[in-house]
Amino acid sequence: MPRDLNPTQYRIPDRAMILAVLISVLTISGLFLNVLSADHSSGHPFLISRVNPNIADLSTLMTLPNIGPNRAAAIVEYRRQHSSERGGFRCVEDLQAVPGIGPKISEDLRPWTEFQAWSGAGDD
Repeated sequence: MPRDLNPTQYRIPDRAMILAVLISVLTISGLFLNVLSADHSSGHPFLISRVNPNIADLSTLMTLPNIGPNRAAAIVEYRRQHSSERGGFRCVEDLQAVPGIGPKISEDLRPWTEFQAWSGAGDD
């Protein structure tokens, strides 16, 4: 053994450090397994469930493809203005009534959306 390497100079990680590393590894493993077990038939590997535009909040709407802050706000505003007269979005084509959403975008949303009754919730 070389003289400049003294085994007593090396510090063994304390329990807190070992615990932090273990928790990190388990968390990353859990996320990885969650992604692997998700339904990939929609073509979007990180989508765990479909989004209901009738009740989704701004941040949830922004997880949809081609829906940024402006389009998400337009969907919420459309819900506010038309909640009583239409009864909500019944299908993906109904989203074309929202300014900024045309046939191409609504078709792109088809695999990632679901439509249930309008509850008026999520209009924040």
